[in-house]
Amino acid sequence: MATSEELAQIDISKEEKDKLVAEVMRYVLFKTHQTSGCPIKREELTGIVTKNYRQRALPALVINEARDRLAATFGYEMRELQRTRTPSTRSGRASQPQPNAEAKSYVLVSQLDPEVYSKYVENKESAPLSGFSFAVISLIHLAGGKSSEEDLWHQLKRLGLKENDENHPLLGNNKQALELLVQQRYLLKEKLAGPEGHVVMYELAERALDESISGKLKDHISQGICPVCCGRAQADSIQAWKLYQRCEVSWILAEVRPGLGNLRTLALNDNAFTGGVPRELGAMLLLSQLYIYRNMLAGTFPPELGRTASACSWP
Repeated sequence: MATSEELAQIDISKEEKDKLVAEVMRYVLFKTHQTSGCPIKREELTGIVTKNYRQRALPALVINEARDRLAATFGYEMRELQRTRTPSTRSGRASQPQPNAEAKSYVLVSQLDPEVYSKYVENKESAPLSGFSFAVISLIHLAGGKSSEEDLWHQLKRLGLKENDENHPLLGNNKQALELLVQQRYLLKEKLAGPEGHVVMYELAERALDESISGKLKDHISQGICPVCCGRAQADSIQAWKLYQRCEVSWILAEVRPGLGNLRTLALNDNAFTGGVPRELGAMLLLSQLYIYRNMLAGTFPPELGRTASACSWP
């Protein structure tokens, strides 16, 4: 909160300052709603202040007070974003920095208790898009933080999401749903020159790398919770799965827990898994279909999985 001395130095009254703070808060709230949470550039907020005032220190004062009031009144943190790195050019080389390029921007992040937010604030109609966002971020995270467009859509197709589907019953246009993640700064999209032509790459951007997102992501992956639906019915059947990456061995191992009894189909094809097929899979008594083709597996098929052998896609 600005003191009377600070206001006197800037030559503005408390009433004028409060009016500007309210205008900035209103703009941030409505713009966030209208653009589905896309970042708001600092220059947009500065323009509200400098429209009728020319004091250089005034924009920072108003924006900072708007941040404090949004937190105190609505439980929103107005979080500042900055690009993690400079986007590459089509040749694959980093572009030269430009004046005011990729300026600071802000997003609203709720600080409310999750149950309170879900009950009173969350838009239930946006749940499918949230699930899609989490699925995409999870896939790219498991790919090492970067994935080609071709590989990403290949994985999404296995979830029933086709690249050219413009009338998905929940997402609408699938391509536009993916592009929205770029606009929201969850993903960074680049077109790079390769030996066989241009390749479009997606990389995790600053919002996906934020601890509030990455922490939940790692927790969900470690528990085996399906990021597409995030439903407990799906989670109950695969909750004991853990992801291990040790030396040359990279496999998903199973611990025998009650929830595994519901798992009937397991698709792990088209990954870079190495080593042997774990015997622990034999504890999944209802498993009837196992897809592990196009990996780099070695050894023999475990006898514990004999009942599944006829329905197993083996390299």
